[in-house]
Amino acid sequence: MAIAGYSQCNQPYKALSEFNKDTTAFIIYNFMDRADYYKGKTIKEVSKDLQIPIKDYTRNSSARGGYFTGIYIFI
Repeated sequence: MAIAGYSQCNQPYKALSEFNKDTTAFIIYNFMDRADYYKGKTIKEVSKDLQIPIKDYTRNSSARGGYFTGIYIFI
């Protein structure tokens, strides 16, 4: 699974336990819907909230739909 967050939202963080072990819903809510919170944070800071071991990560640059630079996190 790879995470690429594009949206902005000021919703509060929710723990994995609040999603009844639904990791997809957890990832979408905390890391896509709340992506703006993680701008400027390090991988180490993001991994504390992730609650799922990070296997690898890579930088991303794309010109599709406007310029976007970010990181894909593989869990």
